[in-house]
Amino acid sequence: MPKPEREFFLPDHIPWQPVTASPTAGVGGAGVQEKILSMDEDSGDVTRLVKFDAGVETTDTIVHDFWEEVWILQGGLIDLGKNQFFTAGMYACRTPGMVHGPYRVPRGCVTLQFRSCVPWPCSCSARLSGFRTAAKICFATSTAANTAIRSRRRCGAMAV
Repeated sequence: MPKPEREFFLPDHIPWQPVTASPTAGVGGAGVQEKILSMDEDSGDVTRLVKFDAGVETTDTIVHDFWEEVWILQGGLIDLGKNQFFTAGMYACRTPGMVHGPYRVPRGCVTLQFRSCVPWPCSCSARLSGFRTAAKICFATSTAANTAIRSRRRCGAMAV
């Protein structure tokens, strides 16, 4: 089922839900919550807000098999692996296989995230060095093949 069509609305009625941490599904754990704004149940493509409480510190380095775009709306976070502080207004576009985290969030943070589960029909199980090559090959596949593959798997379902 594709993402639902929605005109502008205030998402205040959508509850914040706790997020479970996973090195392949993304950041989560105590003090991390999400608000799902829209989701394609078949592919797992999702648009969500993620809120980090002040003092959150994650432990996992994250590598996942989906595209992730993140815009920091409020606050900031420190990528401990990169030793960089990212603040409100900054944007990231993460390709499948891109290493990020763990994070420290000194004063709280809210991000807007878009996850897109682009299929990996060729070298899906490629490890870090092979993901960029796999991306180029996979994007060359036909739309029909992509649709068939997307319907068989969900975003973040593949372990890296």
